[in-house]
Amino acid sequence: MWRWIRSWPPWLWLPVYVGSLFVIMASQKPWLAAIAAVLILAAFAEAVRIALRREPGQERPAWAVWALAGVGVFYLLCGVAALTAGWQYGIAGLFAGIVPATAVAVIVATARRGTRGDDRRPTLGLDDRSPLGSTSEHSDAEGDPVAESRARRRRAQDALRGTSTRS
Repeated sequence: MWRWIRSWPPWLWLPVYVGSLFVIMASQKPWLAAIAAVLILAAFAEAVRIALRREPGQERPAWAVWALAGVGVFYLLCGVAALTAGWQYGIAGLFAGIVPATAVAVIVATARRGTRGDDRRPTLGLDDRSPLGSTSEHSDAEGDPVAESRARRRRAQDALRGTSTRS
């Protein structure tokens, strides 16, 4: 099953979704909160593992660690600020940060998955080696847009002159 999730990381949203539903229902059945915590934490751990592990043929972007750390620091500060209202709110603030951190990790993992050369699914990938805007996907018909605009204007003016001399 984990191989299936590694092949397409957005599948990790299923346990997050089910865990979120259990959090909502936990007010009536407290044992659902424990199941929710396990589901969401397992999805978070797997997403971070897929996003940050080293694999041959896949680049690990340097900014991925900073993105995850940024989300973590933000929600850590939110949890510390919530401690002023009580320890329960501090824990809730920290736990609330797991869902957005999972989102960042899933996005990075999905982009890394698209970087592999043998991927059968069309997707966006990561490439830090190519300069920004450099791609082999441009059409051969594309040229300089400024020169093309000037040529169109010149053709239009020539057409107007040609029609005005005929009248």
